[in-house]
Amino acid sequence: MFNQMFAPMLARCWKEERGNVAILFGLTIVPVVFAVGAGVDMSKVVSVKQRAQMAVDSAALAINTQTYASLTNDTMTAAARSVFEANFNAGGGTLSNFTAQRNADGAINVTAEVSVGTAFSPLVGIDALNFAVQSETVVGEASFDVVMVLDNSGSMGGSKIDTLKEAAKDLTATLLAVNSTGPVPDRVKIGLVPFTAFVNVGADKATADWIDVNGLSPVNGNNMATNTPRLDLFDQISGVSWQGCVEARPYPYDVQDTPASDTVPETLFVPEFAPDEPDDGGYYRRDKYRSYSYSNNWLDDDGGSCTTSIDGVGEDAHTAKQQRMCKYDGASYSSWNNGVSKGPNYGCKTQEVTPLTTSEETIDTAIDAMVADGYTNIHQGVVWGWRAISPAAPFTEGRAMNDPDNPGHRRIMIVMTDGANTYEWTDSNPNISKYNAYGYVPEGRTGVDYNSNGDVTDVMDDRTAEACTNAKTDGEIEIYTIAFQISDTTTRNMLRDCATKPEMAYQSDSDAQLLVAFQNIAKEISKLRLAR
Repeated sequence: MFNQMFAPMLARCWKEERGNVAILFGLTIVPVVFAVGAGVDMSKVVSVKQRAQMAVDSAALAINTQTYASLTNDTMTAAARSVFEANFNAGGGTLSNFTAQRNADGAINVTAEVSVGTAFSPLVGIDALNFAVQSETVVGEASFDVVMVLDNSGSMGGSKIDTLKEAAKDLTATLLAVNSTGPVPDRVKIGLVPFTAFVNVGADKATADWIDVNGLSPVNGNNMATNTPRLDLFDQISGVSWQGCVEARPYPYDVQDTPASDTVPETLFVPEFAPDEPDDGGYYRRDKYRSYSYSNNWLDDDGGSCTTSIDGVGEDAHTAKQQRMCKYDGASYSSWNNGVSKGPNYGCKTQEVTPLTTSEETIDTAIDAMVADGYTNIHQGVVWGWRAISPAAPFTEGRAMNDPDNPGHRRIMIVMTDGANTYEWTDSNPNISKYNAYGYVPEGRTGVDYNSNGDVTDVMDDRTAEACTNAKTDGEIEIYTIAFQISDTTTRNMLRDCATKPEMAYQSDSDAQLLVAFQNIAKEISKLRLAR
């Protein structure tokens, strides 16, 4: 009875309720769609505005020279607009108005008004969104010397090195655009210092007066029975030549830009010559027989001009064989991988330093040539970045600070690495470590040997920090750092402290973030002469 009485009534109510729901849904979906669409439109506007701001900054910087002091506003505006359009390149928006105005105080104000078409906002009668960007800069002749210090170690392989190349070339193009669009052709100079376990200064520097060509440095004769100059040893061997890598100078000169001089031999730069390590075999060490193997055994211990054979066991035999000099005299060298995996250039895997230049092609070519291989020595990267930007030798392309003919000059270093300092010292032979910029561990050049509990990488971190501090104070260099996919807290903190300010230390946890970091740094450098 109940079902007969109420079922038809419930059915009618349900039908009416579904109709109400449909009406309510239809009324609700309109603002929801509009809200989503408006968000899409605003996101596009924000992106276009960022690009327009960078373009207007570039335009203001390009005409920030005394050359424009006597020009009319119309001429100045035309020049600034040309720079803006070259950098903005439509960018998703349309330039509706552009002005460049010289103020009474000598500052130049550049304003660009941009219109961005909308996709969803026309639903409510808004066909375009408009905004204005502005940049003001004082008139001057400011210049910038910028050096990129880039990690090329093996962990940078794959997409990492490809992304780094893209990011570095983008930054180069952005900064050098000021030269090509303005009247000052060398307003910006850029250099490149790739680093792994060594830094390569270039084999063409073999006769430079800052290279230890006479074997004067106290570290020249390490691992040798005589103090024969390293380059003379290369001359004794057929089939191989010095590839340009240098050892670290003795402390404290390895954290300084002190000019090299024969009168202070410690300041000279010693060419890398990785000694031929003994032939593999068994030896007694500390009264215990051990089978040794070596990473860099590349000659016969009894070869060259040697007339006798060295026999024996223990560390004395190791030393006699490794320090033997006759094996180099008249030796013939052959090895794979261009002699960097074994031989006197062991571990010299980086492209050479590219001195400061205004040539985008030169920098791009050097960037394209970078290869990920080898260990990481951030310390050597930083100190050679400083030397590349300094006006004193080894590299002299850098410009002096406080030069009345070059007011407002800036020196900027960008240090990027994807890992901690690395020192391979696990070899089971009396060398303890593989040969690198500090020689072998037993040489004690880091203050650590196999009888101590110290860690060489801790010393490398300390010297990296000291080199950063000296570069900022003595070298008057502003430093940006990028920790690329680094989880190690110690290294991240070291890079943060190396940067001039905490906000100049970037943490990039992905390839995409690395690109953004370089873009932001390029933008910040461009703004250094902007008033607002």
